[in-house]
Amino acid sequence: MKHHTVSRRQFVKLSAAAAAGLTILPGFRFGLDQLPAPAKRMFGKTGFEVTTLGLGGQASLQWTPEDVDPVPIILKAFKMGINYFDTSNLYAGSQLNFGEAFQQLNLIPGAPGYDKKLRESVFLTTKTHIRWAKPGFSDTEEVKNWTQGEHGEGAIADLKRSLSQMFGDGKGNYPEGAYVNMVLMHSLNNTDEVDVLYKGLETPLNKEDNFGTLVAMRDFRDGTNHTGLNPKMEKLIRHEGIC
Repeated sequence: MKHHTVSRRQFVKLSAAAAAGLTILPGFRFGLDQLPAPAKRMFGKTGFEVTTLGLGGQASLQWTPEDVDPVPIILKAFKMGINYFDTSNLYAGSQLNFGEAFQQLNLIPGAPGYDKKLRESVFLTTKTHIRWAKPGFSDTEEVKNWTQGEHGEGAIADLKRSLSQMFGDGKGNYPEGAYVNMVLMHSLNNTDEVDVLYKGLETPLNKEDNFGTLVAMRDFRDGTNHTGLNPKMEKLIRHEGIC
């Protein structure tokens, strides 16, 4: 039996062709209320099933035309059954748009009517472009926090900013029980940045020095405080990764 592999480029072309066929064939036009439920697949080893179609937080939620409100786009995605949502600290007001939508959807922990079941049904990903866990950077390293000077307080500050903008007051505060399903280390440019990310994780951890984002995020994933940055033993993320 022969096994045929399909490249990503071929897959996209085939998918587009199939979608076009459904559009033009008689009897295969669907209105919004007739759309079938989105297909799902297991997301890596997370144990979470996500829709194969997700809502990205940049093009439609950051670069939205001035006369278009991004929030209804998020609400419509929920209505269609999409359960994978993506945003980033670098996507301007994207996280704030999610925050407004989440208020309407009762996804704010501790608020009246909090829909815990709905929150547990969606996979929410955000990103940081910061390589160091703490503010600043070591004079012995060449890699600076990419957003130094804008919001380069360190990667953990980025994590808490995400929670505040999507579930809190947007000013640094977030409710107990708020979390994101994944934080991705965004857009690596060179091997020096990779070395910084893994500093303290695959090298000895010195809490008095600076260390990489990965080891610090692990504390906020596991509810530990090996780095000294998580004294409350908070669990603010479920997974961490690199994109």
